[in-house]
Amino acid sequence: IQAKAERDKYVETLSGVTNTRFGFGMLAWRDRLYVVGGCSSQDAGNGDCLAGIQAGIDYGTIAQDGEVSTTSSSVAFDTGSCTAGNNYTNCDIANDLGIGRLFTSSVVANGFIYLIGGCTNNACSTISDGVMYTGIDADGNLARLTACPAGTFDINGWCDVSAGIPPTAGASVVVFDD
Repeated sequence: IQAKAERDKYVETLSGVTNTRFGFGMLAWRDRLYVVGGCSSQDAGNGDCLAGIQAGIDYGTIAQDGEVSTTSSSVAFDTGSCTAGNNYTNCDIANDLGIGRLFTSSVVANGFIYLIGGCTNNACSTISDGVMYTGIDADGNLARLTACPAGTFDINGWCDVSAGIPPTAGASVVVFDD
């Protein structure tokens, strides 16, 4: 990004995400951009999340010129594409108290989206020590795994590792050579 006009153009490409959020994760994988979790409304006095923590994932295709396509959103378990007949694709983040969805660390590695820790309530007074992940198919859709590995739990298409990591919120994650 070189000139101010170029920076402004880049910011405008992200405007396709229809629900304003704070405390979310943003991931890029191949030609897709994913916005994960967060909260859509904040108390100006104490900073708490007012409107409930987002379970949805918005995603769009990044074109060669840097524009992001119209975004799509994941859906609740057992609705639309997140049903058995549709192989549980594009499911919301599992409704599980073991993982936060606000200030959650998120990373894409080896074709999986991982969510690590995060706040589990609107005030961010409880922080998770869990890890959850789901697959990404060849088209960039969230894809339920055939089975979660031994020692993990399948919760609405997401594998819950319940790793017992130190409680973590808002941490950065970097992956090399993926």
